[in-house]
Amino acid sequence: MTPEPANTFRGLPLTAEQDSEIRHYIHARERSSLPWDTPELQAMLADMLDPPETDPEDRRWLADSMGTERAAVVLDGGKDMDRADPYPES
Repeated sequence: MTPEPANTFRGLPLTAEQDSEIRHYIHARERSSLPWDTPELQAMLADMLDPPETDPEDRRWLADSMGTERAAVVLDGGKDMDRADPYPES
């Protein structure tokens, strides 16, 4: 999906997911009575607009690492939260 600048935070070319992440950050800061226009927000926006490049080897290492962590959680009797039912009572 192509981002629509008129519908995103400050008209920036963000995806719907990125826009949602930014709005969630702002909402959480406001709920806590904290300022939201922070260097952390600026860094998030900078990363979203110009993400750091990763080479295929780094991506493969990250995927392997995440798989190892998931396996460790499941073996320890925990739930794999990426696959857990978000509404277990329904």
